[in-house]
Amino acid sequence: MARQQTENGTANRSCRSRCSDRFLAGLNDFKLVTFLSHVNPDPDSMGGMMGLAHLVESSLGKKTRLTRDGIIGRAENQAMVDLLGIELIPIEEIEWEED
Repeated sequence: MARQQTENGTANRSCRSRCSDRFLAGLNDFKLVTFLSHVNPDPDSMGGMMGLAHLVESSLGKKTRLTRDGIIGRAENQAMVDLLGIELIPIEEIEWEED
């Protein structure tokens, strides 16, 4: 969604909070945040989950976990996981809780 610009080129936020603030506020009642990728995650999916996990951990001090559904089949995608030490829990191993 594109931001609306004012005459001086700055984003108009007079009545809205930042999207990240609203996202974080929605997580206040939970003790653990699980990020889900699409099936057979690629670098964009994994990078997005890592970025959001960092935001949640650094801003709220909450634990996070990253999941994967399917396989990481391409060699370059597997290299990213291996070199960065990304822990991806298979979705079928997740135990879901209400909080």
